[in-house]
Amino acid sequence: MASSIGVVVRGACGRVGREVVGAVARQTDMRLVGAVDAAAPGPSLALPTGGTVPLGKETAAILDQARPQVLVDFTAPGVV
Repeated sequence: MASSIGVVVRGACGRVGREVVGAVARQTDMRLVGAVDAAAPGPSLALPTGGTVPLGKETAAILDQARPQVLVDFTAPGVV
């Protein structure tokens, strides 16, 4: 079996970001390894499928920590 793709979601606490987090968490060929949001309420994000992943306000810090293969950016246009 091939290894799963590590994914970080940026904008993870927003309305659409939460949907993306849930969609990634449910995939069998992907694993959510981290999340970023400017309004991050704490150091981890609870997943709808159980467990948690690192959550932070700084993209670079989460990328260094989580080492994903993919970054999904669902921030508002003015944030980038």
